[in-house]
Amino acid sequence: MIDLPMMDGAMQDYALTLDKFLHHAAKWHPHAEVVTAREHGRDRIGYADLRTRSLAVSGLLAGFGVRQGDRVATLAWNTQAHVEAWYAIMGLGAVCHTLNPRLTGAQLAAMVVPVRRPRAGGQRRPAAPGPAHRGPSAEAGTRAGHRRWGG
Repeated sequence: MIDLPMMDGAMQDYALTLDKFLHHAAKWHPHAEVVTAREHGRDRIGYADLRTRSLAVSGLLAGFGVRQGDRVATLAWNTQAHVEAWYAIMGLGAVCHTLNPRLTGAQLAAMVVPVRRPRAGGQRRPAAPGPAHRGPSAEAGTRAGHRRWGG
């Protein structure tokens, strides 16, 4: 048995979270394509553009009040828009709960029963804003996303 010295786990000064993979790909392979299928063809986008679009979505989610540790459910097919949303949610440090569009309404309802949890100060809030809530513009969303992602 080889006796190796213990490492303190501080090999980098940031958490190796999934959004960092997109940041790395955008930096080093900006034009490499991410291809997603759709009903009548394919969507193609480079990693740099995917990162830009995901940052805009994360800014919009932040405008809705989504914060680190929050849960965000998505109900979508495996499309480019869903990839953008997935990275946006991860970039905020939130948890992406992907729902399957093939499930019945009753099955989906059972999965998304509003979960309420206490916030600082004893206030409680629903897990997501109501459907009538309007968020900030995409431009404002991009600025907020960059702040949250550290970009």
